[in-house]
Amino acid sequence: MAQSKMNNAQRKDGQLVPYTLIQRAGGGGRAICFICPGSSYSFDRPLLYYSTMLMLEQGLDVVHVHYSYGSDNTDYWMLPPRKRGALMLQDVEAVVRHVLADQPRKEILFIGKSIGTLPIVSGFGESMLPSEASAILLTPLLNQEGFAESLLACKQNMYLVTGTADHYYHSETIEQIRDKHANIELDIVPNADHSLEIPFDTTVSLETLQQVFSGISRFTSDTLRSDNSR
Repeated sequence: MAQSKMNNAQRKDGQLVPYTLIQRAGGGGRAICFICPGSSYSFDRPLLYYSTMLMLEQGLDVVHVHYSYGSDNTDYWMLPPRKRGALMLQDVEAVVRHVLADQPRKEILFIGKSIGTLPIVSGFGESMLPSEASAILLTPLLNQEGFAESLLACKQNMYLVTGTADHYYHSETIEQIRDKHANIELDIVPNADHSLEIPFDTTVSLETLQQVFSGISRFTSDTLRSDNSR
């Protein structure tokens, strides 16, 4: 059984950022996972719903960050790509700081979906998020201006999942990761779109989902086991 609690974190400019802390009964998981959603890909969609369930199953507490950067936020979408990441990072950093001040953890994991990968990569690069953390990047914005450069500069352990039919897929960046960045593990799904689904093929889409989460489960277990050995 899981229990959840809503709260707010305060950014340095005074704005409040809501979040939900989810824990198994009894609380106090061995590690904590912050999940950053996409603009229209909410926490009840498959990739984030099952990410939450898997993290709880593996003994982590989970934090859902509730920022507001959907398609109706026209001011956000008019910003240059780099400024979008910087704006989102203010929200995520505030939540991380607030949660860890109350419940400090040594093992920290981030999961980002689509635009939710922006503040994670930016935060690692600007040292605004814990440097010892690891990350799972679901369908990151590989072809967005400045993103690949920031990603390739990160030293943290990451598990990157994308599909070859995703409109953010970028083969050159994938090849650079394969050649020179052993800290980033790749899971490339042939013909999968931005939701990691195979259009009009439900059976294969479900098989893909199972394979993706098998990889995520292994990465999380290996990463936290490695962290605990240090």
